[in-house]
Amino acid sequence: GSWAEKVLFPKIAVLQNNTSYLHRQTILFTIIKLAGLLSQLFTIIKLAGLLSQEALGKTVIPILQVLYKDPVPNVRMNTAKAIKVVNPYLKEKSTEKENVKKWLAALQEDSDPEVKLVAKTP
Repeated sequence: GSWAEKVLFPKIAVLQNNTSYLHRQTILFTIIKLAGLLSQLFTIIKLAGLLSQEALGKTVIPILQVLYKDPVPNVRMNTAKAIKVVNPYLKEKSTEKENVKKWLAALQEDSDPEVKLVAKTP
């Protein structure tokens, strides 16, 4: 496994159930930042094995699965952002890709207008 899979995600995954929404958002900011790095340095990161598609499925997807249903709108809004930046790196027709599409669709129908807007914005 990669460094992110072995070191980073086990440390941040424990925050997904933290009572402070700020801690839960920190996970999402980390995922968004890593995915941003992926988009800028995909070839280098892929060669270095920092975060593979398999690692995303094992580490990031379970976190998103919990946080897209979070009671705090800001957490759901940032989950939508994280889903959108991670989605391009998931294998087509994979279970993970289908799940994140379903979660994003749910966020597009969210009761909070800001969550809905962010989820709908490409």
